Amino acid sequence: MASVASEKKQKKRNNHTTASVASEKKQKKRNKHSLSELIAMGQQLLTSRAHVNNLPLLLTIINPSSPPQYALESLLSLQSFFTPLIPKLSSSSSSHPDSDSNPDPEFIYLMWLRSKFNQN
Repeated sequence: MASVASEKKQKKRNNHTTASVASEKKQKKRNKHSLSELIAMGQQLLTSRAHVNNLPLLLTIINPSSPPQYALESLLSLQSFFTPLIPKLSSSSSSHPDSDSNPDPEFIYLMWLRSKFNQN
């Protein structure tokens, strides 16, 4: 009888351990990137347009389920990125290019940035 009770306790412990491992895996899936990788992505975004694809990722980090350090790093990078662009983004919606057949790449870029800025 004692062995049955100890087996039940062992199963309960194993189930709890399995649940915590599953929880950790879910958390890691949500936070695919480490904090140092987020910092590097923010720095890349600020230094070159070639890394503009880091922008949507940094935007997705800002949510209630993200760890505060991750959200803070993303916010700081995004603030540094968007602050100098805000005057250009405001006017980009009003200065539509004259030729619809061959739109200006800069205009398209600014419109895309504006949509990302408005998204969050």
